[in-house]
Amino acid sequence: MAHFHMPGSESPITRRLVWMMAGDALTSIFGILTVALSTLSFVPLYMQEQVGLSDAGATALSIASSAGAILSSYAWGSLADRLGSLPVMRWMILMPALLPLSWMLMPMLPASARTLAFGVAFLQGVGSIGWQLGSQRYLFVYSSQSQQRVAFLTWSYVCAQSATGLGPLLAGKLLSVSEGLSGSLMGLRLHPYVPLFGGMLALLAAGYLLVTRLATDSELDPPMSP
Repeated sequence: MAHFHMPGSESPITRRLVWMMAGDALTSIFGILTVALSTLSFVPLYMQEQVGLSDAGATALSIASSAGAILSSYAWGSLADRLGSLPVMRWMILMPALLPLSWMLMPMLPASARTLAFGVAFLQGVGSIGWQLGSQRYLFVYSSQSQQRVAFLTWSYVCAQSATGLGPLLAGKLLSVSEGLSGSLMGLRLHPYVPLFGGMLALLAAGYLLVTRLATDSELDPPMSP
C-alpha cells in the first residue's frame, strides 16, 4: 500500500489526493480503535471470573486506570506538542497491544502475582489518555485545513460514536459464541475471553498499519482546488 505522503510530488491533484486519503484512513482508524478498545468494558468481569479478583479488587482496577490517565496526561500532551500527533498515536497503539497479552497470562500466574493486574490497569489508563490526546490533536490539525471542517468533524464523530455503540455488542456476542471454550493451546489456557482478546490484537494491528501510513502534522497541506 502506498504511503499517504508522496515526497517530490507537489502537483495540486496529488496533494488533494493525499489529503483525501488521509481523511478516509483517519476515520477508519477511529472506528477500528474504538471497537478494539470497547473490550475494556469486559475486563473487570474477566478479572473476577478468570483471575479471581474480588468485587473490591475489580473496582480498584478502574481507580488504577484513572490514576494512570491523570498522571500521564500532561506528559503526553507535551510530547504531542513537541514531536507531533503521529508519533504519540503510534506508541499508543503499541502499548494497548500489551494489555490483552498480559490479561491472557494472568490466570496462569500464582495468586501472589495477580496484583500485577493493577499495574496493567495503570498502563491501560496511560495508553488510553495518550491515544485520546494524540488522535484528537491530529483530528483538529487535519480538519482545520478542510474547507468543510464542520461536515468532516461531524462525520468523524458519528463514526466514532457508532463504533462505541457497536463495539460492546460485538464483544458480547463473541463472548456468547465462545462461552464453552476451554482447554489449552501451546501452554495457553483457553477460556471464552481468549477470542475477544485475540480480536482486540487483530484490530490494533490493523489500526497500527493505517497509522503508519498517515501523513505527519507538517505534511498535512491544505487541499487545493483542481
